[in-house]
Amino acid sequence: SRTALLEELAALQVTRAEQDAQLAKFAACDRELAQRMQDGIGIAQNAANRWTDNLFALRTWTRSTFSVEDAEFNASFGIPKDLDYIEPSAPMQA
Repeated sequence: SRTALLEELAALQVTRAEQDAQLAKFAACDRELAQRMQDGIGIAQNAANRWTDNLFALRTWTRSTFSVEDAEFNASFGIPKDLDYIEPSAPMQA
């Protein structure tokens, strides 16, 4: 009957409003979490590039001071041939 359908509609609208309120809480957390993660990614990339730069500087110093070839230096310390700086990632979209 129409009355039963209207009552069911009203109950579903209340349920949806409650769920929308809960979803709004999570959406706010997600933006904050995403921003913290993005900040952390930038910090980690800068740290990795700083260590890579230090490694390249040490390899250059070792080459000029002890005449150690780059390949020998890399093999001694298990450094892959394709080691390079990390490109900055694009910011995440909200």
